[in-house]
Amino acid sequence: MSSLRVVGKPKKRVDALEKVLGKAVYAGDIDRENMLVGKIFRSKYPHALIKSIDKSKALAIPGVRAVLTAADIKKRY
Repeated sequence: MSSLRVVGKPKKRVDALEKVLGKAVYAGDIDRENMLVGKIFRSKYPHALIKSIDKSKALAIPGVRAVLTAADIKKRY
């Protein structure tokens, strides 16, 4: 007899029918007026040392509100 209440027990999937019928709404499907969208740009060189990043071209694109790099993120450790 197991003392676990969830692990190894069957669980009804309440979203299964919507997913199977293609009617499920995912975060990527949501589009709101004035909604901000984030994109991640990764280096094509996985082990490269990035010496500097010039944000000016990205900031010049109409609609771009911000460009964040690792230097903009506060470290918590």
